[in-house]
Amino acid sequence: SFFSSLLGGGAAEDSAEEVIFPELPTPTTGEACVQLGIECRDRLLREAVLSSEDHGWTRLEHGRAGGEHVHLFERSSPDSPFDMVRCFCIVPSSIEAIWKVLHESLEQRKEWDDTLESLDMIEDYTGKEGIPCELAVVRTRYTAPMGVTNREFVALRSYHILEDGAVRVLCTTSVNHAGCRLNSGYVRGSAPLNGFVLKAQPDGTTQVCTVAQVDPRGMIPAFVVNLFKKKTADRMLSLCARAKRYE
Repeated sequence: SFFSSLLGGGAAEDSAEEVIFPELPTPTTGEACVQLGIECRDRLLREAVLSSEDHGWTRLEHGRAGGEHVHLFERSSPDSPFDMVRCFCIVPSSIEAIWKVLHESLEQRKEWDDTLESLDMIEDYTGKEGIPCELAVVRTRYTAPMGVTNREFVALRSYHILEDGAVRVLCTTSVNHAGCRLNSGYVRGSAPLNGFVLKAQPDGTTQVCTVAQVDPRGMIPAFVVNLFKKKTADRMLSLCARAKRYE
């Protein structure tokens, strides 16, 4: 999964107490999860629209990936003390190749995401009656810089194929789930909106947008927050390079 405790001596154990964060949704049925996944998808699609208007987005920096520019932006959010981050790039790979990267296993993803520690399937709704997409509740754990406690996130993850495959969306949104107890080795963060929007281009390339709105909770030094923002662009560069193996 994206995460295991690297801090402290012994192995951390899950609490026996169920944890409910009142600000997060608690879907308990497949129908509720489908509705939440669609809401998350639609919000992500709205944020991923390229426009001549900035809508409050501020450019941070950009890098290069295979000759293409990676554009990184941030925007303050009224419902979170942490900025939303958005990254754009035209990737010189097909939408199918990038979709395969977004479906890679934990060990494969660790090859290009060095903060990912573990990814646990908590409840899988995929293939069940009335479920129109790949849909699951997952727990991801990430390593943090030295001196900062590792983070974990419990989220509803959904994959959506639209417009006959020309547009594809991977989105996650944090939820409560009875199967996920707190672990003393991690701080439970919250990510109301996180994911990728892929749009196939006429020349065979793919426009990729990733959006991240994350509240890591707990005491986080400013340098770690800034590191996270830069990591969004670095992850896009890694995605560009990784997609080439599937062409």
